[in-house]
Amino acid sequence: MAEKVLVLCIDGATFRLLNPFMKEGYLPTIKKLIDEGTSSTLISSIPPITATAWSNLITGKNPGKHRISEFLVKKPGTYEEVAINSTFRDSEAVWDILSKEGIKVGVLNIPTTYPPTKVNGAMICGFLSPSRKRDFVYPPGLLDEIEKKFGPYRVNLKPSFMNIYRNLKRVNGFIDDCITMLRYKFRVAKYLIDKYNLEVTFLHEWGGDRIQHELWDILHPNDQHCNPKEKEKYFPKVISYYQSLDQEIADILSHTGEDCSLFIVSDHGFGPLSKVINLNAWLIQQGYIKI
Repeated sequence: MAEKVLVLCIDGATFRLLNPFMKEGYLPTIKKLIDEGTSSTLISSIPPITATAWSNLITGKNPGKHRISEFLVKKPGTYEEVAINSTFRDSEAVWDILSKEGIKVGVLNIPTTYPPTKVNGAMICGFLSPSRKRDFVYPPGLLDEIEKKFGPYRVNLKPSFMNIYRNLKRVNGFIDDCITMLRYKFRVAKYLIDKYNLEVTFLHEWGGDRIQHELWDILHPNDQHCNPKEKEKYFPKVISYYQSLDQEIADILSHTGEDCSLFIVSDHGFGPLSKVINLNAWLIQQGYIKI
């Protein structure tokens, strides 16, 4: 290929946050990319969840065709639930097509890719990979090489438990963990781009999605649940993740050079959670379910 391609998969990215953050000067790299390129709000998958939406991107098809419409599925004839994985996907992945054409590809941390498949390059599976196994990397032996150079590879963030009790120590620890994993992933990505001379690289970053699930009321400028005192207390630390992400994007673009086409894509947007309904309880109340 005459030029390289980098696809940054930013989980849960939404202009509802990016626009005010750019306006306040927190995201100079992303703002420059938007000003000099093109951007748009896109419609997510149905349902608009991570496993389904990234599978849409992987295959170019909807869930009726690739078969992944949830995180968990029931084993036939039982109530036992198992996590979906790449073997559930009933369609060819874009990197498999590229590999067949002899193009060097990197598939880094994309959800629903475990177990890894053989590609013409390197693959590191994303979350939903079993945390205690070491078979989430292709080719075999690459994980040992990465960990020798960069330290232990973590697929998942540490649990935050902030939905139980929020305090500054927990928020600081949670954000630090997100930033640590962010920087680790981008360092590994740059190393693999050079090692394999990757022509098309897919790199997924999950931290923003997790932060927004936990701290949306702190992040969104007009959220109805926002406590001004809490926002003053936590926002400077929380915004540091987005500033770190912006800097990592600048660094990897500098690393790949001017002959690299960049796509920043996301799986779904974000918003507040105001009410929750237990559908089974309602069905029981209405007499549609009998115990």
